[in-house]
Amino acid sequence: MELFAGAGGKEAGLFAHDLMNMYHAFAIQRNWSFTVLHKTVMSSEECAPSHNETSLSYVRIEIEGEPTTESGIMSFGAYGQLKWEAGVHRVQRVPVTSSQNKIHTSTVAVSIQPKYGDVDIDIPDNDLKWEFHRPTGPGGQNVNKSTSAVRLTHLPTGIVISCQRERYQHINKGLALDMLKERLHEIHSKSQSHLIDSIRRSHLGNLDRSEKIRTYNFPQDRITDHRLNNSWNNLYRFMKQAVGLSEVIESLYKQDQREQLKRKLCTGDIKS
Repeated sequence: MELFAGAGGKEAGLFAHDLMNMYHAFAIQRNWSFTVLHKTVMSSEECAPSHNETSLSYVRIEIEGEPTTESGIMSFGAYGQLKWEAGVHRVQRVPVTSSQNKIHTSTVAVSIQPKYGDVDIDIPDNDLKWEFHRPTGPGGQNVNKSTSAVRLTHLPTGIVISCQRERYQHINKGLALDMLKERLHEIHSKSQSHLIDSIRRSHLGNLDRSEKIRTYNFPQDRITDHRLNNSWNNLYRFMKQAVGLSEVIESLYKQDQREQLKRKLCTGDIKS
């Protein structure tokens, strides 16, 4: 999870801090692990020194948790539940840093990505083409007569690895296979990085107030989720206790299930 303070300056940074605490409460409620990996604090010039909470321009958090039931939203882990939080969150309140009693509107963008760990590269034998030949270059009479040099082609990607480092063919085969796995792992890592960047861009938009998915209206003690076209009262229950947040995520999940069912009915994917 990443939080980006958007429109609203230091007030947006304070709201980012509030959202971080809200997701922490949500994780505790579900007995999930919650780790702040990195956070960027706004400079002292941007923040009022009289306020004791920290304004955050950016936060990166790792939340890990397993499903607890076999059906419904609780059958999903941390990513499956929190993915509904991705988008621009808007807050309307009188900033504690302001000397005027005027309501300000600020935004924080939330980006949610699944955790991509290291993968074991398992290459089927039929994806490999082995060729053996005599080594080239210096090495004496034994080198020129043996077929210890290896040329390995990975058929799905077209990657070619050549190895004649050692005198024995079986050692060069092992080295070539290791080099191929390193190349495939590098490609996989770059692909993951591009995917994460794409997901992040889709979640952030322009960080504009009009792109909101949810509004937190403090003067009216009301939360409105614009995807559900519904509102709830009691911000304390929502943000501090995370009970209201659980209800909203459950509603978003059910709405998505209904929409998926409608699409299947329209396309005839459901058989009687």
